[in-house]
Amino acid sequence: MLESEHRRGHGPLYGGLNRGNLAAAMPSPAAEPERPGIPDHPAYQQILTALTDAGRPMPARDLCQALDLPILPKNTAGTRSKLKRLVSRGILVETEPGLFARPEA
Repeated sequence: MLESEHRRGHGPLYGGLNRGNLAAAMPSPAAEPERPGIPDHPAYQQILTALTDAGRPMPARDLCQALDLPILPKNTAGTRSKLKRLVSRGILVETEPGLFARPEA
């Protein structure tokens, strides 16, 4: 095989991938990705339990207190990050900026 054939996408340098089979190798845009569930780390379940027990929207700082975490910026920021991740996955809602709650059924 000639060097010029390798540059055009033929042969082992490109793994046999060319315009003809590139579309077949890509996932279909119509296939909807599954919504991810609750992350595996136990802190997420603790947050969900604390919000359920409170029965009201809570800010990250109040959740830190409910989880017996010291009120430090690193703990508040970490909790807020976890809350935002749960919101992005549709598990929690942010009722107002900075207030997080379980969605009402």
